[in-house]
Amino acid sequence: MKKFEYLDDLPSDAGFIAYGTTLNELFENSALALFSLIAKVEELKGNNEVSITLKDKTIESLLYSFLSTLIAESEINEMFFSKVKVNINEDKNNKDLKYKLEAKVFGEPYQENKGLNLVKAITLHNLSINKKNNIYSATVFVDL
Repeated sequence: MKKFEYLDDLPSDAGFIAYGTTLNELFENSALALFSLIAKVEELKGNNEVSITLKDKTIESLLYSFLSTLIAESEINEMFFSKVKVNINEDKNNKDLKYKLEAKVFGEPYQENKGLNLVKAITLHNLSINKKNNIYSATVFVDL
């Protein structure tokens, strides 16, 4: 199974479909697709770590919040990220904040020769998560 693929003929500047056999893997591969738009991830060592904790009502809104937070953390910490480990839990008793995400993101300080694109934002346009034949897929569009 491929981790992600980029889309052509887009309503925004860039887009991808990420895949995973679990929601954790889907979010990790979505982050990898985003990281790969921003920097040459294969050249990054990932020695520095940032922790992220989020809660949200739906899994789609959690993905949007997660990817948006990754963009913000990249800018705040002046880092390119290359790896992420995600753990998502569902709280069926909490209808307002049903999903909780805890992530560790790894990267290194900005280096101009490793940068590719400046990603401004994740868009809500057609953002979706689907499951077919035990494989999750997420469709995401970004503004560059």
